[in-house]
Parts: sequence; structure tokens; C-alpha cells
Amino acid sequence: MTAKFVPRELLDPIFAYFHPRRVILFRFKAQGTAGPDSDIDLLVELDDDFPPDGFSAKPLRRPRYSEPVDIIPYRASVLASRAHPAILWSSQASAGAVGD
Repeated sequence: MTAKFVPRELLDPIFAYFHPRRVILFRFKAQGTAGPDSDIDLLVELDDDFPPDGFSAKPLRRPRYSEPVDIIPYRASVLASRAHPAILWSSQASAGAVGD
């Protein structure tokens, strides 16, 4: 199911760079309502000790993947304090967590 939404050439570098707890696909691709101009929206849950200078996704912008993508990294504790459980559940239920 994840290959339908998140190309391996995008997902592999995210896991290699961030070593996330999980990656969650959300918005239009997750809901199955993506149009031709829709981007891929990924929430990347990180360990709380992830270094501040590592939050940039610039190293992930590779010429081999040119479609629009939003990569939103969050520390787990920040995500837990700000996220509404129903929103995360809805995203996961409609598309599944992309990776754990």
C-alpha cells in the first residue's frame, strides 16, 4: 500500500537521514483525494534527542526525486503535545503509517 503513495526513492533517504520513529503520510495522498498538482505530505516523528542542526530536509532534496514534497520533522514529545489524536488516527487509518 505504501508504494502507491510514497515512492521508495523518496522514503529510503528519509529513513537514512532522520532514523525516524515513524513517517506518516497525510493530507490529499493519504485521503485518496490527490489531484494532479498535489504534493506528498510526510510527517516525520523523531526521537527527542535528535540534534537541532539535523532538522533541515535540504540533504534530502535530490535530483532523482523531483515531484513536490513537504517533509515536516517533529520531535516525539512536541508532536504528542500538539497533535490531536483523531487527526493522527484519521491519517493512519486512511493510509497507514508509512513506516515504523
